[in-house]
Amino acid sequence: MEIGLIPLLAITAYEDIKEKRIHGFYIVIFGLLGLAINIAIRQQSFRALALGMVPGLILYIFGIITGEKIGKGDGLLIMVCGMYMGLYSVMGLIWLASIIATIVGVCLLALKKKDRKSEMPFIPFLFIAFITLEAVKFTGGYLA
Repeated sequence: MEIGLIPLLAITAYEDIKEKRIHGFYIVIFGLLGLAINIAIRQQSFRALALGMVPGLILYIFGIITGEKIGKGDGLLIMVCGMYMGLYSVMGLIWLASIIATIVGVCLLALKKKDRKSEMPFIPFLFIAFITLEAVKFTGGYLA
């Protein structure tokens, strides 16, 4: 079921880069679809589904508190990812996306393409991290 996140992440990553915002429409559609699939095939318990959404909820709340230094859309998207992936997998996704974003950010700073106050969209890094994790799973844990 997780593979269904690829279109959502691709669409929202494109929007995040081009428009610096994402439309809630896609998040709502994929969220409802994930919920419907989970109910239909009982892939995970309601508790597991709810726990998977907690990291996104926390980021959403931080978005409100910080005046969107962390985008609320990022939090909503991560809530939906958590519905599909579960708590531990979504935490791994956030961790890997943050590592990739940090590496890119440091390189852009070193090349003087960005300064410390520059903003970077986060969803493209979530997309890259998700593709990477799926590739690792597909290869049985080996990328070599």
